[in-house]
Amino acid sequence: MTTGGAGGRERAPAPVPGRSSRLRPLLPRAPRRVALAVVLCVLTAACGASTGASGAPGSIKSRAHVAPPLVPVAGGTATVALDDVPATLNDHTVTGDTAAGRMLASAVWAQVFRVGPGLTPQLDTNVVDSAEVVSLQPQTVVYQIDPRAVWSDGVPISADDFAYAWQSQKGGAVDVDGTADSVASTLGYRDIDSLTSSDGGKTVTVVFHTPFADWASLFDDLLPAHIAEVVGWNHGFDTFDPTVLVSAGPWEVTSWVPGSEIVLGRNPRWWGSPPTLDRIVLQAASGNGVLTSALGGGRVQVAYPSGFDQSLMAQVSSSPLLETQVGLGTTMLQLEFN
Repeated sequence: MTTGGAGGRERAPAPVPGRSSRLRPLLPRAPRRVALAVVLCVLTAACGASTGASGAPGSIKSRAHVAPPLVPVAGGTATVALDDVPATLNDHTVTGDTAAGRMLASAVWAQVFRVGPGLTPQLDTNVVDSAEVVSLQPQTVVYQIDPRAVWSDGVPISADDFAYAWQSQKGGAVDVDGTADSVASTLGYRDIDSLTSSDGGKTVTVVFHTPFADWASLFDDLLPAHIAEVVGWNHGFDTFDPTVLVSAGPWEVTSWVPGSEIVLGRNPRWWGSPPTLDRIVLQAASGNGVLTSALGGGRVQVAYPSGFDQSLMAQVSSSPLLETQVGLGTTMLQLEFN
C-alpha cells in the first residue's frame, strides 16, 4: 500500500503483508485480510504515516520537513488508486476473490471475525455478541448475533445469512439460473454437518462432521440471503443497484462505474461507531508511472497496488514530493490439497 499527496508523504508497500518482488504467496482467507485491514485503517480512521529518523532501520529516505496529513482528520473524501476496480462485490466467487474485492467486501458486508494487526482473529462485536466452541465431540460452534445487527434495508441479520453462506460454499450448490455456484474455496464449509437456528434467528449453532481448527475464518463477508436467493450468487452483485447492494457495515456503495470507479458513503443505518471520513473513492489506475504521478500530484491519497517491484520503489523514491520507507512485512504460505 502506498499513500501520499502533494508535498505529502508516501509509505511504500511494507504494510501489505505477503507481498514480495520474488514471491507471491498463496494465503488463507483470514490472514489475507491483514493487508486489507491496513488500508481500511488508513481510510476509516484517517491513520497517518510517521516519517522515520534518518538512519532508522528499514528507512530508505527521510526529509526534515513535517508533511501534512495524508487524509482528512475528520470528514472529507479519501481517493484510493487500485490496479483494478472489483468486478463484483461477491468476493467468495472465483472472479471476486481479489485483494481489492476482499477489501471492498469487508467494508460493506457483515463480519464475524476480523484479523487484527497481530494476525489474531478478533470478534466483530458489532455483528455478533459471542462465537465460541461449546463441544469438541462433535465440534460445535454457537454464534449469538447482536440484536442491533441489521441490513441497511431494515432486514435483521439472522441465521438465514449464515445458512446461505454455508450452502453456497460447501460445494455442489446450484445458482438461481441452474448453473453451479462459483466458489473460491470450500475449505471449512465442506466440513460442516448441520446449521440450525434458534431464538428467532439470532442464535446459530454449527456442528462439524470433521473438526476444523480455523473455524474463526468462516462466515466472513456475509451476503444478504433475502436478496442473494433472488438475484443469484454468481452474478447478483456484479452491478450497481441500491436495492441489491444493501450494507451491514460502516460503508455502503453509493455509485459504481464498472471498471473505473466505486464510491462508498457512510451507511446511515450503521449501529456501530461511524467512520471518520465521509466518502471513499476507489479508482482504477494501473501502472507504476500512473500511480506515482497520481500520488505526487495529489489526485489520490492512497495507492493500493496488487504487487510491487524495485521499479515502483525507484519511481516513488525519485519524486521530490514523496518520501519512502520500507519495513518488513509478513509472508504466509498454505498448501491446500483437493
